Amino acid sequence: MIRLILAIMICLLGSYVFGTFYINYVVDKYYKAIECPRVVPKREVLQSDTLLVREEFQPVYVIPKYALVVEKAQNVVYKPVNVSSQIKSAQKVQLKKLAWLNPPGWMTVKPYKDFTQCAVSDCVISFNRSDVDGADLVLVEGNAIPDAETPTHNPDQIWVFYTAETVQQFYNPRSYRRKDWIGRFNWTMTYRLDSDIVSSYSRLILKDGFVDTANYTDIVLRKTRSVLWLVSHCDTQSKRKEYVEELRKYIDVDIYGKCGNLTCEGQQCDNLWNKYWFYLSFENSMCKDYVTEKFFNTFIKRIVPVVRGGADYRTLFPPDLYINTADFPSPRALAGHLKALQHDLPGYTKILRNMAKYEQGGNFLKGVPCICDICAKLHQPLVRKNYFDMHRWLTEGICYEPKDF
Repeated sequence: MIRLILAIMICLLGSYVFGTFYINYVVDKYYKAIECPRVVPKREVLQSDTLLVREEFQPVYVIPKYALVVEKAQNVVYKPVNVSSQIKSAQKVQLKKLAWLNPPGWMTVKPYKDFTQCAVSDCVISFNRSDVDGADLVLVEGNAIPDAETPTHNPDQIWVFYTAETVQQFYNPRSYRRKDWIGRFNWTMTYRLDSDIVSSYSRLILKDGFVDTANYTDIVLRKTRSVLWLVSHCDTQSKRKEYVEELRKYIDVDIYGKCGNLTCEGQQCDNLWNKYWFYLSFENSMCKDYVTEKFFNTFIKRIVPVVRGGADYRTLFPPDLYINTADFPSPRALAGHLKALQHDLPGYTKILRNMAKYEQGGNFLKGVPCICDICAKLHQPLVRKNYFDMHRWLTEGICYEPKDF
């Protein structure tokens, strides 16, 4: 009896061991032969969802370390798809209305009223004085306010003080300081980088995929004169005429226009640039951030600019694009450097080669006109400032008297 019980127990134990081994063997072999898929719970796409898909690569503009230089960069654009009409309706934004009180004539052209190129384009602009009362934002050319013009006092409006010039060049410097204008301006739009909207004369844009094929030996061989200056505004805050009079004692400077004894017209003026080694890009005012077309126009010529102004060129532009009078203790020292460069062809052409990498960007910030920045700013939560002393903002610590000659 005992032997029978032992035999049964041994049989059961053997069956268990063999069965466990066999099951583990089969399961292990099976799972090695297949890959188990991950189970992800299904999710319904709600109406409030915005599905983003990779649309394309397109160039966008970014600001590098130099404030007035724009570089192109590749960026992935994502656009919404399959969004319900209910959501599209909810995403519609009310148009913001802009109006000029006294627009500059040159600003009435298409680039300054076309918002279709803007990332935020829900704006319209009028150049009719009659539309000022109904506008969300009113633009005022601060350096030319008519004496009879007075502002409205609608607290819901934004009033913007605009100027492309320094206060020394204002046509009517009295009007914006009148009592009825005090505290009326909420934003500024000027050439200065600390403005609420920056509207510089131009910018340099780094050419995308540029290959330089110019013959610089041929370019230099055409140059027969030293220094060119085209100028008609003689008596200026920067005393540039006085600086040039001193410079001419040490190097030849040909002066065309009302401030000199040489004249040219049309194509004749255009042909002058190729004959000269250097151009005097001298500003009329020694003021912060003030850089005008006098500098930017040299980038469509084959000539090296000599800059003189109140801007810190080292923070605005890369080096080796210009010669700065601020780097020399006197006009005599500058003249010596210019003469040396005329005998240093590698050094001179290095500047021309660096300039060739850039092109003018027009009145642009991040690749779009300043009106785009105004429109975008209007559609953000409004920060409404009050400039109670606009004259102080325009002048205090902004300009200085020259002491370099």
